[in-house]
Amino acid sequence: MLRLVGSALETEAFGGWQAAWPQVAALTRARVVVHGYVRGSTNTLGAVDIESVFFNEGKINTALVYAVSAQAAGSGSGQVGFYVKAPHFAGFSITPKASGAGRTSKGRESMTVALGDAGGHLAPGLYVMVLEGGKPVDASQFVFTGYNERPLVLSNGAAPDRDYLAFSVEEA
Repeated sequence: MLRLVGSALETEAFGGWQAAWPQVAALTRARVVVHGYVRGSTNTLGAVDIESVFFNEGKINTALVYAVSAQAAGSGSGQVGFYVKAPHFAGFSITPKASGAGRTSKGRESMTVALGDAGGHLAPGLYVMVLEGGKPVDASQFVFTGYNERPLVLSNGAAPDRDYLAFSVEEA
């Protein structure tokens, strides 16, 4: 997961991506806007379900945000926004689906990202969840494009070769 430096106006620097960020003013209620699911130039996961994940009284609940087909160039939808209470919102889960019947493929793990911590400390900003199969992502290889819907480009100007989810967290 990467966050755009300065996207919550917490510093004067702007435009670089970082894999870890200082806590800025924590939010108790936030608006989460999913800008889109962007396919990589060569490495796509095929059909995926993108769900928002919530904690509630020791249980985990999910809500489908996007269902992306294997043929889709991207999310195929405009922005999707929803409001969350910080202690309950856990982040996103992206699960590859088996081709055909639309069921989750066996043996293919879902990728989940958690925002904040057990206290629900959401930090405002623009984020991307780069799908690398659990490997750490080198933030220095990416540059901000200036567009929230497709915010990543490689430092050499080429499109990223992996899929990613672009979203922002705003004060509500």
